Amino acid sequence: MAMATPPSNSPSALGARKLPRDIEPVFIADADYLARTVDSPASESGPLFRLMFPRPGVEFSEQQKDEIIRWHAEGIKDAITGGRTYLRKIRHSDGTVVGLAGWVIEGCPEEQANLNRNRTAIKAKVGNKQKSNYWLPGTLDVSAWLKMSAALKKERHRTIGHLDNICRITIMSIRPEYQRQGLGSLLMQHICEDMDRHGRYGYVLASPAGVRLYSKFGFEAVGQRSRQVSPYSRRWRYGPKDGRRIGG
Repeated sequence: MAMATPPSNSPSALGARKLPRDIEPVFIADADYLARTVDSPASESGPLFRLMFPRPGVEFSEQQKDEIIRWHAEGIKDAITGGRTYLRKIRHSDGTVVGLAGWVIEGCPEEQANLNRNRTAIKAKVGNKQKSNYWLPGTLDVSAWLKMSAALKKERHRTIGHLDNICRITIMSIRPEYQRQGLGSLLMQHICEDMDRHGRYGYVLASPAGVRLYSKFGFEAVGQRSRQVSPYSRRWRYGPKDGRRIGG
């Protein structure tokens, strides 16, 4: 996301452009709710969650669940205070906040300047008190998490590290009971319209559950699937005026 949502009650810089009625900026105050009702529940069926929190045939205790939710909430707060991530939430027609999307802009000097200004603005508003302490939930398989994080980062740099002006999608979560109602498509449409407005390419490492949605918006598989980040697949969306391709 080119500029993170400021932790205040005013719209973000990107919010100066009128957002669709049901898509709104994300604030620090939203983090705990989004983690508990959207991001954590949506991730539980995914391959990354099962790798990081292996519990075959065993239910998490309420305390363990709360620790995982807290970890998700701190990740959202860090994304905001880091000043680099665009975060958007979406409401269902019943008014409930049910989805979260995030993206960053890679390799764009203008966005780097925005990032530096935004970090300064956020620091002035929240100081360091909102910055998460280094803490991990007890059920996290730290070794597996670090190994996969390093593999995902390596894959990302191998694929797009030499390119510029790339929109990299980092979060796409819909509350499970509201899935398959077109809400993910509304968030993706919002992101893709912003990509096209700025002539950007899109990139995502997609889980199997996300392939259908990304394909719907023109994201194509590129190269061979890496065994190090399996079952994730690299997906690429070409710029509106340019057919430039990336390597495998």
